[in-house]
Amino acid sequence: MVFAEEIPCDRNVEIDKDDDNSECDGVFPIPNFGTDVGDIPDRKAYVTKWDIFWIVFSIITHLVDLGTDLNLAWQYFRKENYGYFIWTSAFLFLPSFINIIVSIRMYQQDYEQKPQGVKLPTLTSRAVQQKFCCPFILIFQLAPVLRYMDCLKYACRSFQCRKDGNRDGQKKYYLKMLKEEQDISLLRVFECFLEAAPHQVLQLTLMMYDYNDDRKVNFHFIHQTISILSSLGSMGWAMSSYHRNIRLAQWDKENISLIGTWIQFLWHFCVTVSRIIAISAAAAIVSVPTAIVCFIHWFVMTIWIISKPRGVIQFCRDQSRPPQTPLKIHERIGAYLFASVFGVVYVFTYLKPNEGSTFYKHIFYYSICAIENIIACILWTYVEYEKVHTLWYYELVICLCTVPFILGVLFMIVYYRFFHPSLKKVTVDSDVPVST
Repeated sequence: MVFAEEIPCDRNVEIDKDDDNSECDGVFPIPNFGTDVGDIPDRKAYVTKWDIFWIVFSIITHLVDLGTDLNLAWQYFRKENYGYFIWTSAFLFLPSFINIIVSIRMYQQDYEQKPQGVKLPTLTSRAVQQKFCCPFILIFQLAPVLRYMDCLKYACRSFQCRKDGNRDGQKKYYLKMLKEEQDISLLRVFECFLEAAPHQVLQLTLMMYDYNDDRKVNFHFIHQTISILSSLGSMGWAMSSYHRNIRLAQWDKENISLIGTWIQFLWHFCVTVSRIIAISAAAAIVSVPTAIVCFIHWFVMTIWIISKPRGVIQFCRDQSRPPQTPLKIHERIGAYLFASVFGVVYVFTYLKPNEGSTFYKHIFYYSICAIENIIACILWTYVEYEKVHTLWYYELVICLCTVPFILGVLFMIVYYRFFHPSLKKVTVDSDVPVST
């Protein structure tokens, strides 16, 4: 799945350093070389055993995270807490349905990009075409897992081709693996911030209602805590993996280092923790006003994205038509709906839909989040003081609303100051990069 037309290029060619593919790099970057495997630098098309291990590890962590969430919903049902069960199930399955729609659209784009509608025989494409498979994909949230399986298959084939000395095969399957990783990274971000983040807000709010000094910690509390911690870790890793895959797909840009990836993880993890705790604390005190504020935040962010819609429009338009062709009604509606999905992500963290400078965007976004977190702390501290000041987690909530947010912003500054690979490269020969 790509965002722009693939332009073939010769092996020895100078890349225009001003051509940044801004319409596509923000969400779904495409390699700045074409799909010709000879255009892929040898230093890039390299699959290691660690790469294969991390793909397998990602599959396992996804299934573990899913299992804890489904088991938590089952525990509510078994204890006849039907209200909690319905809300938990809604936060699990509605995002899964959205992910299936996005995944299908990705395959539609792939189909539109292929000449004469060449079929794409991947595991996921075959599964989504079978109607009887869709309920299982929805219930067990298997859209990312199926793509992980395709990604693992291509990674193993690329690794084997490298061992056999087949460089063309190595690059061919590396490109296929990279493409699957791009799609997985956005699906994982959507899954985390459409399902896991709202789900954790719900669980934390319920825990604040249910647990205090008069109620002992039990197995159910431990189960909720494990579910929350695993999801928080998944959200931070999903964001750092997303940014890493963006760089891997851009031959003319430096990759993010391992240290930079971990700094990004800490940045997004800390900010997400503070946002979830702040929203949960406010919801535990004044639930309806908190829901209204979240809706306003979502609406403002959606309008902000629509005001510069290049990335979302490129995702929703028919790739088989010329780029200059006016959008059809259903394509424009799809772009607005896709922007609204990004708006939900923006309630918890920032995800740029377009390539370009993010300095002022970060100032705008994180200033709004800081104000909201401060208001949540004030509500928690003063509005129901007699009710909450005796709780064993009273001071802990205040700390978690503020300290992780400050740390997250500091990690962001450190990343952009020392670890962000901002330089592009001009490639004169496929294996001879020149920094600019």
